[in-house]
Amino acid sequence: MENKFVVGEKAYILKFYFGRNHEPEIKEVLVEKIGRKYIYVSGVYETKFSALPPYRNDYYMDVQLCSSREEAEKYIECRKMRLQLRNMDFSNLNYNALKAILSLCNSEEVEEDHVFSVGDIVYVSESNLESEKENGERIHENFFGKVKEVYDTHIVVDWGNDRKWIYLAKELSLAKGLRYMTLEDFSNTFGVCVNATFL
Repeated sequence: MENKFVVGEKAYILKFYFGRNHEPEIKEVLVEKIGRKYIYVSGVYETKFSALPPYRNDYYMDVQLCSSREEAEKYIECRKMRLQLRNMDFSNLNYNALKAILSLCNSEEVEEDHVFSVGDIVYVSESNLESEKENGERIHENFFGKVKEVYDTHIVVDWGNDRKWIYLAKELSLAKGLRYMTLEDFSNTFGVCVNATFL
């Protein structure tokens, strides 16, 4: 999980209550300062968090800093799924089902549809003409934009110079995925001629 915190912008504190019949809490805070070792926030008692993942407080290990509410909610959901798996009875499953589950658990990386988060750097990988007709023509002065808002139906991307446009999730890709592109793919994606051996 990379550091997506920005000074002056919102962050969210996730607090678990271990051993109690109490739902996790999410509190909105403001990022005051980002140092080499710590991230400082205002608005709560726990003001200092590690600047490295998983962004925990040194004194309260059940408290964690998240860059968005969606990230905090996803973390809660992951924890619930882990507990559910831990309490499951596998005794009635047959050989093939057990082998499939074990294979999945032992795999180093499980592919999933990327859920964009506020702060992600993205580019338009597959423009949707229907979306453009509905939301207006989108003119990009930059190759890369920053995700500003994430909704169930669309994503708002800031392309700089106060230009924000609306996209469907399937239209966008993460910029960090470009390292796997060939020069030909890069040229075709951005409509530019690349005269270089390495990027």
